Amino acid sequence: LDWSPADMHLLVSGSIDNKIMIWDLSNCYQRQATVGSSSRMMSAPMTSILSPKEVLCGHRSFVKGVAFDPLGRYLVSSGADNVVIIWDCHPPEAPSHSQGMSSNNSSSSSG
Repeated sequence: LDWSPADMHLLVSGSIDNKIMIWDLSNCYQRQATVGSSSRMMSAPMTSILSPKEVLCGHRSFVKGVAFDPLGRYLVSSGADNVVIIWDCHPPEAPSHSQGMSSNNSSSSSG
């Protein structure tokens, strides 16, 4: 899980179904509303929590980690498929893939 540093209303999660979900929680916070001369606390309906704003697919195995960059422009995900994906969050676009190294892989160089 990670919060977007850009506005602190977006939460990103990775899951075992190979998906990354971006949740917009801006409507889920309690807000104070003034009605006439009195004020009362209002909260958003739970339905705003139950569906993600975006669902990103790109991993072939479960998502192990997600993180926003310090400015909230990019999202990085890593999966059990040894792949790291960098997502452009404004707007989410096709990912850039980087194949990870596992203990079974060896690197070779040509000269």
